[in-house]
Amino acid sequence: MPTDRRRGTFVITACSANDVPELAALDRSMWGDSANPRTLYRQLIDIFPRMVLVARDSGGALAGFSVMLFNAVTRHGWILSIDLHQDFRGQGLGRSLVSAMIDELGTLGAERITAIIDPSNEVSQRLFRSFGFERLATERDYFGPAK
Repeated sequence: MPTDRRRGTFVITACSANDVPELAALDRSMWGDSANPRTLYRQLIDIFPRMVLVARDSGGALAGFSVMLFNAVTRHGWILSIDLHQDFRGQGLGRSLVSAMIDELGTLGAERITAIIDPSNEVSQRLFRSFGFERLATERDYFGPAK
């Protein structure tokens, strides 16, 4: 992956260790106690350096990030999460991150991509449908008890 992809008014890059504190803070601000631990992001970029993307605005502010994984054996890509800072919602950032992830997974040879989306998140569902994704299944308790 190129180190820098300009998508609209945002620059999307692979995450670095320097980005981890900001990512963890954004995740915690969005998800509270359900947020991923900071060490998870660090481990992901150490093991899968191209799988966590960071989006910054033209001034360098963290606008959002995304997490994906790729199984080279099954050729299956997984879009696990997209977190957008509230100040940057409604500006095409989610679309830019999804596009960047699809491009990256395609470069790696993904033959299919699955996005994991909370069924109550209508905005994300519409976004992924606009890219041709279809709902395949809903798994009870996937995001925790009764979620």
